Amino acid sequence: MPTLTAALIYEEGSQSRLLVGALAASPAVTRLVLISHQGAHPTSLSTIAQSKTRTVQGDFLSGAGINQLLDENTTDYLLVCLPGEQVELGQRAMESLVSAAEESGAGLIYSDFRDDVGSQTTDHPLIDYQIGSIRDSFDFGAMMLISNRSADFAIRNHGRVDERLRWAGLYELRLKLSTDSTLLRIPEPLYTRVPADRRASGERQFDYVDPRQREYQLEMEQVA
Repeated sequence: MPTLTAALIYEEGSQSRLLVGALAASPAVTRLVLISHQGAHPTSLSTIAQSKTRTVQGDFLSGAGINQLLDENTTDYLLVCLPGEQVELGQRAMESLVSAAEESGAGLIYSDFRDDVGSQTTDHPLIDYQIGSIRDSFDFGAMMLISNRSADFAIRNHGRVDERLRWAGLYELRLKLSTDSTLLRIPEPLYTRVPADRRASGERQFDYVDPRQREYQLEMEQVA
């Protein structure tokens, strides 16, 4: 049976505790890695979650953070739960992701989802990844499943993720994966997301020119 590590940012008292509980309850999840700026191990988790959990201190999406996750991952797959999103897993969501990965041999798997905006829940279909889909803002949803075998192959061929990166660690890994592996979309909603940013798309589309985003954008451009 394939093994899976789920990694996510954890803060006490936040909605992340609910996601940790749901992931821990899934038979498909072998272990959990909780990333915390303080590095303190949470005490409010269920017994099963405690038994599967390891807490590390660091910056989730930095080059050093991504390398740490890859170096320490001894399971077949790494599930990356992106920060800033509240997620409710659908029935057998993890099993569906792993099954698709096993059948396809893809290096990265993501899925459609549903948006819960309070008054209604709507389907949120994504688009298929294609050659040339290199934008750092490409929408993978709130979760990506990465094949450990494919990640090892990409790193052997293209080198480790740059440790100096502050924000683009996962982006660099994704680009390296995409040169040798398939990035596969599952066209069915496997989870429900409560969007963290509820602004209209017209308000969000010019975020990249915000002066506060300059260093971030320059780093993304350098990696691309």
